[in-house]
Amino acid sequence: MKPKILSLGFVVPQFSANQTEAMQYLGFKSGLTRKIFEATGIERRYAYFDPRRYLSEPSWQDMCDEYAKGVVEMGVKAVDDALDEYDRQEIGNITFVSVTGYTCPSPSYAIAGRLGLRSDIVHTNIIGEGCEAAIPGLERAYDYTLRTGAKSLMVSVELCSCTYFPTTNERDIEYVVSASIFGDGATAAVVGFSNDDQYPEIHDFESYFDPQYLDLLGYKWEDGRLKVILSRDVPDIVPPLIAQTVDKMLERNRLRREDISHWILHPGGRAVLENLEHELGLEHGQAYWSWEVMKRFGNMSSSTIGAIAKYIQKHDSPRGWGVAASMGAGTAVNTLLCHWG
Repeated sequence: MKPKILSLGFVVPQFSANQTEAMQYLGFKSGLTRKIFEATGIERRYAYFDPRRYLSEPSWQDMCDEYAKGVVEMGVKAVDDALDEYDRQEIGNITFVSVTGYTCPSPSYAIAGRLGLRSDIVHTNIIGEGCEAAIPGLERAYDYTLRTGAKSLMVSVELCSCTYFPTTNERDIEYVVSASIFGDGATAAVVGFSNDDQYPEIHDFESYFDPQYLDLLGYKWEDGRLKVILSRDVPDIVPPLIAQTVDKMLERNRLRREDISHWILHPGGRAVLENLEHELGLEHGQAYWSWEVMKRFGNMSSSTIGAIAKYIQKHDSPRGWGVAASMGAGTAVNTLLCHWG
């Protein structure tokens, strides 16, 4: 028997905006920008930092302060949603992931303190990996549970609203695209052993990184703030990298793409997801919840994969093999293989 994902938590903050409102808050006005925002297929995104404050150009200090407060608040809520009937004193490890801010001590300590977790739990904080970080976080949780038998937590909190970059330069198309897709969210997963076949058993992981693509995705410092890097080449470069990484993992487990019943694909954006479906040879509907989560919440960076998985677990009564795949900063790729039943 291998460790399973026993429960998933997912929460979003209180503020939200549709795409028209988001454009107004960001001070964007051009027709081209409107077309970009409308073409995303996103209906609403959520924000911890009140987006109505963007017009007054909040300072970097303001946003860092909001992140420090929000990352703990949202992390605690996500874990509460995941723990449900589980005894928090059974948790032996907490792995925290985020790319949208920085605090020291790392957020896992404040989250553990708020939740009243044991004082001897093991902490791992993965900072700066980007959208793909939830799968490495799950791998750390898996490793600890496999070694000790104790339950683990993986927590992802992404507050993209706290990385607002003040510009109304709508000729910067890559920035406009990034401003049109990212939203805030938090997810948590409980990993442990169980004989109940309703929970997905984790079977394998695979990753890939090519340094020639290091600068296509991430953040850079500009004028004393973080600014998103989102190359227009990502929709063409990333899907083949994910497909080859998935195939390597499946081949090792003597499986084919046709054996996979559930696809949990990180929706990096509409073009990325469309090209990824094509690259994997998926039919319409096989990545339904990836599209649906993007429509309802946008791209929540590393928290998105957990949200998709929770909707599948809740609505699809899943059985058979499942694959999760994500990409992120540095154009790194991570995949996970699991099985229900």
